[in-house]
Amino acid sequence: MSPAATPPATASGTLSAPGARSITVVVPEGVALTLELGSLGERAYAFGVDFLLLLGVLLGGLALVLLALGGDVTVGMLEAMPGWVLALGWLTVFLLRTGWFLLLELAGRGRSVGKRLAGLRVVDARGGPMGVRALVARNLMREVELWLPLGLLLAPETLMPDAAPWLRVLSSVWVLGLLLFPALHPSGARLGDLVAGTRVVRAPRVVLWPDLAEPHASVQRPFLDIHLKVYGEAELAALERLLRMDARLPGHQATLVELSRLVRARTGWSHDERPEDAEPFLRDFYAAQRRHLEDRLRRGDRKRDKHDGS
Repeated sequence: MSPAATPPATASGTLSAPGARSITVVVPEGVALTLELGSLGERAYAFGVDFLLLLGVLLGGLALVLLALGGDVTVGMLEAMPGWVLALGWLTVFLLRTGWFLLLELAGRGRSVGKRLAGLRVVDARGGPMGVRALVARNLMREVELWLPLGLLLAPETLMPDAAPWLRVLSSVWVLGLLLFPALHPSGARLGDLVAGTRVVRAPRVVLWPDLAEPHASVQRPFLDIHLKVYGEAELAALERLLRMDARLPGHQATLVELSRLVRARTGWSHDERPEDAEPFLRDFYAAQRRHLEDRLRRGDRKRDKHDGS
């Protein structure tokens, strides 16, 4: 990567937004990582899964309470309960709905159950490690962003029984602004992300390519050191990229044939090779060349490319 392509690093990392769909984070080690932001649909799906799980826990707890009371609970009984019992119930609900998301993200290193299913993860926007304070802050802000607006929309008489009409209109505008804020923000961040300094990015499953040398543990062609001392690590990496390319690409087979001819001419391989054997020859050469370079590296003799005479 050229120096101009890397954002300037600081002690705490930097963040730039090359587009609405990605951010570039420079971690403390100085490595620039481009991360794709999660879409609003993906985040809504992840929240929906976590919310349904939370709802199941709340309903399960309520069912246990009703069973403990004998199942015969009336509205009059609820109104006759002491204030501290109701306060304890509301506190329990608050701790559950706030701690639920927090504990899931702490246990999953920024990934709740819903985020894991949606392929999302919470990351520090400054490039540092995902801290507990950031997760606590972003989840506490959900009280202002979600639960309070939901309460105002669903039960305004409970929260504002004697409020003036203009205050209710103002509250409705405030609720609408909070709900639309992630859609209007350039990187789709909600208030909790801005307060905590976090972003929600896509975390696709990493699939490792198979080892090209594994099927060729026993090389069929008798390569000698005189054949393998020509090339270095750079040429081996280029050969690996070519062998991993899709064989259906136009001109792929012709490229393999030409490269096989050049490798045989460069290394002094005198055995005849048919054009249809170009790929098997190159795979054998890759396995032998890799083993040769690894043996040299274990002896402290590294050959970076064909121009390295060390």
